[in-house]
Amino acid sequence: MATTEQFLTGGTTSYTFSIDKIKDSDIKVKVNGASLTYTTNASPSAGQYYVSGSSITLGTASNAIHVYRETDLDTAAATFVAGSSIKAADLNAVHNLTRLASQEQNQITTTEDIKDS
Repeated sequence: MATTEQFLTGGTTSYTFSIDKIKDSDIKVKVNGASLTYTTNASPSAGQYYVSGSSITLGTASNAIHVYRETDLDTAAATFVAGSSIKAADLNAVHNLTRLASQEQNQITTTEDIKDS
């Protein structure tokens, strides 16, 4: 089964994760149940987080981190135009978008909810 979420501990500001993603902004972070805000600033402020590859940097050190993926389904992965060539890269992009979104739907009840209840 694909990994769509991870629970991390350590009490630092830097963590690594192993969740497939299309964009860095698809990765979401909660600390003690509170959502942090994604930023493109490599030095995030308190209440923010930054993603680069498979690394997360938090604005404030924390010990109970919930990292999960929410794939952006509002933006088309590719646009096909009548009479143009269908490219493998576009087909792969559409497939990846659908695959990742399907994985998330299969794991809609998060472990965090089960732990709390």
